[in-house]
Amino acid sequence: MIRARWWLAAVATVVVLVLAASGAAIWLSRPAASGPDVSTIAVLAASSRMEGDTLQIDLGKTWFAVVNIAGTAETAGTTLNVRMGERLGADGLLDPVPYGSVRFHETPVTLGDDATPVPLRELDARGMPEGVSVMPVRYIEIAGWPAGLDPAAVQTTAYISEHYAPVGSIRFEGADQRSADLNRLFELGRHTMVATSFMDLFVDGDRERLAYQADALINQRGWYAITGDTQLARRTLAELFREPTWPSEWMSQTILLAWDMYEADGDTQYLASIYDRLDIFALAEFIDDTGLVNTYDEEKATRFVTATNADYLEDIVDWPPVERDGYEMVTHNTVVNAFAHAAFARLADMAEVLGKEGDAERYRARADGLAAAMLAQLTDPATGLYVDGKGSTHTAAHALFVPLAFGLVPQDRVPATIAALRGRIAAYDGGMPASVYDAQFLLDGLFDAGAGDIALELMLNRTDRGWMHMLDGYDATITHETWDLEYKDNLDWNHAWGTAFFNVMFRKMVGLKILEPGWSRWTLEPAAGLDLPISAVLASPNGPIEVTIDPDLRLVTISGGNSLPDFVAPEDGAWHYNLITAP
Repeated sequence: MIRARWWLAAVATVVVLVLAASGAAIWLSRPAASGPDVSTIAVLAASSRMEGDTLQIDLGKTWFAVVNIAGTAETAGTTLNVRMGERLGADGLLDPVPYGSVRFHETPVTLGDDATPVPLRELDARGMPEGVSVMPVRYIEIAGWPAGLDPAAVQTTAYISEHYAPVGSIRFEGADQRSADLNRLFELGRHTMVATSFMDLFVDGDRERLAYQADALINQRGWYAITGDTQLARRTLAELFREPTWPSEWMSQTILLAWDMYEADGDTQYLASIYDRLDIFALAEFIDDTGLVNTYDEEKATRFVTATNADYLEDIVDWPPVERDGYEMVTHNTVVNAFAHAAFARLADMAEVLGKEGDAERYRARADGLAAAMLAQLTDPATGLYVDGKGSTHTAAHALFVPLAFGLVPQDRVPATIAALRGRIAAYDGGMPASVYDAQFLLDGLFDAGAGDIALELMLNRTDRGWMHMLDGYDATITHETWDLEYKDNLDWNHAWGTAFFNVMFRKMVGLKILEPGWSRWTLEPAAGLDLPISAVLASPNGPIEVTIDPDLRLVTISGGNSLPDFVAPEDGAWHYNLITAP
């Protein structure tokens, strides 16, 4: 269904104008139609100019959109050549052969005396309401532009989820370069969330437009942080139940998706409705006589694929494969087992919530058993560090940070693990030793281990393996699929799984943690060593909560919303808390 919304970028008005750094968008009225719950947006040009008889338009940001040209009686019958796309060439014009899956489209359009749509390819209708096609577009060039026709006759309409609401926000208030860069990153993440919601589903980008568990987990966390909405997550999970994707670890992430959703909204009835469908994704059937998960058993894998409707099953560690830091893909894989452990732990939590004590004990025992087996069999006896898997003597970055992110590194081994991670980061000249996807777990692990200084350096690194490279090198307004073309030759420029930094800002830097689902109890503890002043708004189920963090005074001020009575101050005394309740 296509809905209408008209907003103004003022607080608490019924009209929202979404102002970008170099462009603007307005929700427009549209008739209802069958299909996803989407809204339409009129995207206003950030700039336009004439070059000879060619009109050049920069929308300021990339949107999934369709273009109409409003002709007049005088211009009716005029044929124009329309070019649309995401990337400019060195000459300042649209690149007609952009690399990878970056989009370019060219077509003739003959004007009528009313709005004439620019036709798109058939594939651009995938996942959209009937009769709607969209492509990612930032730049428009129209050759043969009639003299006297206002450039405003080019009408760009973008599509986003009806469930989008710009509630959550973060502003880094320092005057230093780090704060400026973090604010640029925040806007990159914010726009990625809204623009990639065009199918009312968490998808992997324009090339495939499919739901993947790993994409969904990162996208869901960012989406919830800004909107407080779990409806997109539910719709995406239903799609993943229908047809899960192939990586072993991502099967386990199906359970993490469900738990994150429940933490956010506390809807026990919904949790109960999906509970029985989750067990198979924990990979319990693949635990062999070593006590570890081994997905290389072909007979078990065939049964699993048949039962889940997956195409096949295979360990992934990271994607694309070049991002694995030389990871040795052995049968009893450390990363696979770490995700399985997390899945069992979350299933135990769900079972407890639903009063299924027997299930809770069984899942907890499996989680504990896996943790013990991993420490006994997947670590180097000499160093205590995790290796890539059973029988391996190699330790890739992933064998360090994934167990760290899931609490599987004993406290006395954390310093050595952090030191080893420093070494892997140094091997990439300070860039990410993992893909944009696995950056999620690398940053989570570092912040949780109290190494937020390393995490922040990674977030802001300016090598070709960091987000600042997307911004500085490509003027990105939506995160890319990979760090650069060198790492994946068919990359696209519209992948929300590249936004790990965005949810990390809320979950780790500001330090929001939901202690009991639905925000029944919650806390907030800024990252250890944080020295940046921050203003934030949290999207709670009971209304927006305003937060200011003053690192000099070690003071956190929290106000607004109806969730303040449910706030629990951390006991370590590292920060002082001032709660201001609404009158």
